Amino acid sequence: MEFDRSGVENWVCSSCTSCGVCGKGRDTEMIHQCCECLAYYHMGCLGIHLPLPLTEEGANNWPCPRCVLCKGCSTQRPEKFPEECSVKLFCKRCVLLRKKGNFCPVCDKVYEDNNWNCRMIECDKCSSWLHDSCESLSDEDYQLLGELPRSIPYTCSVCQRMSADSSRTVKWRIAVEENRNKRIQSIMDQLKSQQMLKTLLTNLETAPNGT
Repeated sequence: MEFDRSGVENWVCSSCTSCGVCGKGRDTEMIHQCCECLAYYHMGCLGIHLPLPLTEEGANNWPCPRCVLCKGCSTQRPEKFPEECSVKLFCKRCVLLRKKGNFCPVCDKVYEDNNWNCRMIECDKCSSWLHDSCESLSDEDYQLLGELPRSIPYTCSVCQRMSADSSRTVKWRIAVEENRNKRIQSIMDQLKSQQMLKTLLTNLETAPNGT
């Protein structure tokens, strides 16, 4: 007999397997096991609460309704399917925020209008707000972007992938690199000036009196 040793504490034989809703065994209809809590359920018993479309490929990676979490906040239990994203589950609060457009299109996480602690950047093409981490922006990149003039639009990674010329480097990246190089050059010039001043002072201190 073979079974998954990682779940040996919750393992039961096929004869004792029963649905977590109706309590009946696998003889009545097909039964599936949750990949998180290892409980068993009939798909028919779950009804409209089925968390994800179950396929042959995803049969071993299926979370039951008790274990699945909202994709928007990762804390609340999902309550309904948003129309535009039938495969992902969201709680009622996150569905309302998504309808307002308050979500990052990369990670699907939602945000409140007054959440100023979350570092995000607006795409000038699709008007979506994205997390700086989702855009792979460093702290310096984020600061340099804020210093760019409005004449240089920011295009998010989602819009760039959908662009006909997606391989072309966008203008804002070129501008950020130019500003970064200017900043580095400015620092080097300051260090050089300080070194020259230090050398001059040293020479004055060591020079003989009267020279």
